[in-house]
Amino acid sequence: MKQNKNVTYWIFVSVRVFSIILMAVTIYTGNWLGFFNAGITLFVTFLPNILEKRWNISYPNEIWIVTLLFVMAALIFGEIFDFYYKFAAWDTILHTLSGFVIAMVAFIVVKQLNEDVDIRVTLNPFFTALFAVCFSMAIAVVWEIFEYVIDMWFGTNMQKSGLVDTMEDLIVATIGALIVGVLGYLYLKHGNDNMVGRMIEKQEKMTIK
Repeated sequence: MKQNKNVTYWIFVSVRVFSIILMAVTIYTGNWLGFFNAGITLFVTFLPNILEKRWNISYPNEIWIVTLLFVMAALIFGEIFDFYYKFAAWDTILHTLSGFVIAMVAFIVVKQLNEDVDIRVTLNPFFTALFAVCFSMAIAVVWEIFEYVIDMWFGTNMQKSGLVDTMEDLIVATIGALIVGVLGYLYLKHGNDNMVGRMIEKQEKMTIK
């Protein structure tokens, strides 16, 4: 993410300030889980620069903005401000979005690897899409394990209704990933103009520059 004074830059700066303030408040109130969540959010605001400077990995700003907003919606508004209880659809929307975003990121990475002349094994459009979907589903599973562990260690209720909540989260995350998989496959196989294809093309232009 280029650090110029554009909308993306100011969104990330605002979230950094907000996260630092929230970390101070949660320390004062003794809300250590809230402090942890705010700390993760703060770290995510620096992640684009870390990836770009250390590994030369870059993604379109739209992906980073959606990722950051998702982290805030889940860890800060969902957990600290109890939006999961105040809005019935909050959890479902977030997990659907997470499946979509993670699959998008995976799709772009695999396409980059396919075009790397030093990589001898490449995936055709179907298996590229399949990998993106499976990778997103795997991350969703890891997240559910994380929720379970946090609940066990801190006595929280991230899993809400237990098994039902876990399965619903995995299902909607899979739906989000499948949307990316199908659109990505259609773009790679038939050149269809869709949101996944446009994100891939935008990332490719960034790489060329």
